[in-house]
Amino acid sequence: SSIRSGTHSFNGSDFNGLLALLNLARLAPIKAIDIETKGLRPYRDGADIMSIAISFDGTDFAFAWDHPQAKWTAEQKYQIAVLLEQLLTDDTIKVAHNVPFELELFVSYFGLKVVNHAAWECTQMQAQFLDERRGKAHGPDDHHRAAYQSLDFLCKQHFGLSHKPLFKLDKHDMSKTDLGECLIYNSVDTRQTLRLYHRQTKLLKELGLHDAYLEAL
Repeated sequence: SSIRSGTHSFNGSDFNGLLALLNLARLAPIKAIDIETKGLRPYRDGADIMSIAISFDGTDFAFAWDHPQAKWTAEQKYQIAVLLEQLLTDDTIKVAHNVPFELELFVSYFGLKVVNHAAWECTQMQAQFLDERRGKAHGPDDHHRAAYQSLDFLCKQHFGLSHKPLFKLDKHDMSKTDLGECLIYNSVDTRQTLRLYHRQTKLLKELGLHDAYLEAL
């Protein structure tokens, strides 16, 4: 219950409340961003972003995007997209776990202007500098995410709790997951990602590895 508490979900209601949080998020110097999708890449027919979550300064919220249960009007979604694009393209720090995944999907919606390299930081890359072990590969090649750099493993390692198994989800197709559950899960992911970012930044600086991480980033 503590993992699920304190998040804000927007499924198509409280439009003004969502705009207010997006404007506050834009002003925050550091925020975490996470998306839930149908399909892992934007190139197949039917691939979409189901929801988007943002965490900053102790505030965690998620809003529906292309989820079939979303209730936004076309005009409301357009206004949300305008604020989201401004947030994605400015120079404030955006943190994600495996940044290329988020960026590839956002590029499919907003174009290459969202790829502001100096404004994105990656908790997965941070983890690689702290522990380069790859673990058992999940496929025939060595390009799959290593177990030791997954968000679930890192949260259990640093904070003592693996939160992902606490949710009932269809990770292969989040359009089949209840929107309410999807939004809470999405918010918890960004909350934990932002928490992990601050923890790993501290460790990288203590170990003298932060400059190397930034160079690789």
